Amino acid sequence: MAAFVRPDLLTIHFAHPYPGTRYFDQVREHRIPLDSLHAQSEPALNLPGLPAETLQRAARRMLRRHYTRPTTLASLARKGIATIADRAFA
Repeated sequence: MAAFVRPDLLTIHFAHPYPGTRYFDQVREHRIPLDSLHAQSEPALNLPGLPAETLQRAARRMLRRHYTRPTTLASLARKGIATIADRAFA
């Protein structure tokens, strides 16, 4: 999706079970322990067949691919240069 839309900035968030949500109820029902309380910045659960490290590696790979694309680098450079020039001549 990011390659199609071509955003300049990309952030990756992981689902977290918050009290009052169906997801929270499901996690409690299955007695799955929370591995992380860092809301959305890292995986909350370490599931059999889908370890948190696998998700973190995939996230790093996606970020690396995004920020090394020539179109992303060029767009960020253009906007960075424009911002510096705007400030210098304001």
